[in-house]
Parts: sequence; C-alpha cells; structure tokens
Amino acid sequence: MLGVRYRYQAYNCTGVSVTVTVKDITFKFASDGSLTFSAETAHISAVSVSTVSYSNATSVDNSTNKYLGSDITWTAAPGSSATGTVSIYLQRSTDGGTTWPSNGQGEFISGISFSASSTSVTKNAKVR
Repeated sequence: MLGVRYRYQAYNCTGVSVTVTVKDITFKFASDGSLTFSAETAHISAVSVSTVSYSNATSVDNSTNKYLGSDITWTAAPGSSATGTVSIYLQRSTDGGTTWPSNGQGEFISGISFSASSTSVTKNAKVR
C-alpha cells in the first residue's frame, strides 16, 4: 500500500549517469465500491541520476485522497553504455514527511538491468 505520506526513490548502480522518469496512476475504492483512478502523475520527470547515487521524488500527502496503490510506468535511459541496475523504491514517512527510510531501505518496487547497453528501457511496476 502507498501509505499516508510517501515518495519514490531512484537508485543508479551503473557506471554512467542515467535519466530516470517515474509516473503513476493511483487508485482507491469510491463510496459506492467502484474502483476509482487518479490522473497520471510524474513523480520523477527526466532526472539525471549520477552513478551510484539516489534521487528522491517530492513527497505525496495521501491523507485526504487515501489512495491504496498505484500502477507505475518508469524509464531508465543511460547517457552512454551502462552495466548494472537502476532501481526504484517506495519510501513511507510516518511523521508527515520529516523522517524517511535511509537510502535504499524503502520497499523495492522494480529494477532495470543493463549489460553494456545505452538503450532506454521502459517498464511497468505496481504498488499493492
């Protein structure tokens, strides 16, 4: 589940800078029991993440909307030939966004592995 305050985090464990984009559509159940979706939101929008470093999205206050999960589409685009993995994590804060898990200690969502490739990869993931 998403949590009351959450954000996405990208980690680049390749030898080159990688441009990362993370978009999602969140969902919840309406008062009549029907499934309701949000508009698509870009949480990380074409951000260059340096090698062996993290990039954090802006936190989302979910206390009013109360979305349960999300369908994610994300892209990792290496600047040159990359070998290694780019990962995304879901981080949750229980104190309104003051304290977050340490880097890489959120919930692992998805990874894209590269082997001497500079080809951009787009992948789907989910939070349930």
